Amino acid sequence: MHWGTRTAASSERWREARPSLINNRLATEHIEGQLCLECKEKVAVVKCKDCLPKQYTCIKCDCAIHCTQVFHNRSTMISGFHKAVPPTTVVKQDSDGQYFHHHEDRILPMALPNSICSCGEEKYSVGKARSITVINMKGRYELSLPHLHCEKCRETWVPGVLEMQKSGYWPATVNFCTVYDDEVFMSFEDLKMAAPGLSRLAFIRMLDMKTVHYGRTQQNLKKETESLQDMKKELSVDDGILYQWVTDVQEWAHTTTNKGRNKIRRKMNEERKKLSSSIEQHNALVDPSFKVVSIEEVLQNDFVFPWQLTEQDDVNLLTKKKVFDKVMLIQRLEEEQTVLVQEAKQHWLYLRSQEHKLNSLLDTIISGVNPWNLPDDGIQGLQCVLNRKLHELRAHQDTVKTSYQAIDTITEHITVEECEYPNWLEPSEVLYSSSNDLSSDEDDAFLL
Repeated sequence: MHWGTRTAASSERWREARPSLINNRLATEHIEGQLCLECKEKVAVVKCKDCLPKQYTCIKCDCAIHCTQVFHNRSTMISGFHKAVPPTTVVKQDSDGQYFHHHEDRILPMALPNSICSCGEEKYSVGKARSITVINMKGRYELSLPHLHCEKCRETWVPGVLEMQKSGYWPATVNFCTVYDDEVFMSFEDLKMAAPGLSRLAFIRMLDMKTVHYGRTQQNLKKETESLQDMKKELSVDDGILYQWVTDVQEWAHTTTNKGRNKIRRKMNEERKKLSSSIEQHNALVDPSFKVVSIEEVLQNDFVFPWQLTEQDDVNLLTKKKVFDKVMLIQRLEEEQTVLVQEAKQHWLYLRSQEHKLNSLLDTIISGVNPWNLPDDGIQGLQCVLNRKLHELRAHQDTVKTSYQAIDTITEHITVEECEYPNWLEPSEVLYSSSNDLSSDEDDAFLL
């Protein structure tokens, strides 16, 4: 058969099959009564594609399985549609039998030691330590490091860089606040071999889109601001002292040249040699029980040389540098937030028009009109899809309003009531509500 004839026949077969395929896809979105496939007793409230063939689970079975399988992509069904949720979100039921979402910390999966102490006790409790960001081929996850505790001798254990690497993670920072799954690097290398034109930025954006798609959105500004507040409590300082430290670091950076830093390094090496010589003299004069093992023992516990102290106070420059880095990071995030809020302001009317279109489609379905000639299961699935899109759109609108109000507290020009309706938009932005925009292919793709 000629190539053109085969292509035409294939296109015709796909054209005939497309209505059935679309209906089947919509039917999968319909939420119907489903028993848990694990216990086969209670109503399923969670769907997990990674758990096939037992993808539907109840509250208890979901927690039992996914407290350890944190990288599974789950969705809840308690809202009338499939809602993607992060591993830290579980379903609970109140005294009235109503379901609701609840936050629970999840531990990073990694190899744990058989024993953490010498008392012979092999049983220990596992809790959570500090939070950690994990990036794998499914996107970003906000988890917690494991914290092991022996009930008998009170010995504790938390993983270090070595344990992280043994478990297949690579640190993105020295303190491994963020780690990568080794598979990320292997996958990027394979993609670069197959498509040399692929950029690193495009690869990262793909991971970010997966993070959003599976309901694991991040709030970096909020996270870093809370971290700064914790640092203030730890150092027992207020905002005035904190920003004075920032000024001290800025002045130090302006007044200290590369030549000056080289002098400091030479001075540090000289003093280190003098300290080493003094330790040797000390060890020669004292009883063996009072000897100092090494210079490292003297320098531990954040030892600071005298020239690292500023004239204004007795706080070392290293501590101020940590505060400075945190403040600068928050300032950059606030600048980014300002830009994003301006873009959100421009799209507010556009989002309202999309909400109107979704409501119109839902009203059409509820009234019993079926202009698409879909079967009953397809119509039910389409209604669930539209409900999910409407829920996501309204959540996005809430984010836009919240972001705009954050700027409004600075500018004091826009009230909360004005955020409810787009009457504050510039005249040029009314173009978003034109009839041409509402009928564009891009809008249809957004809805479906």
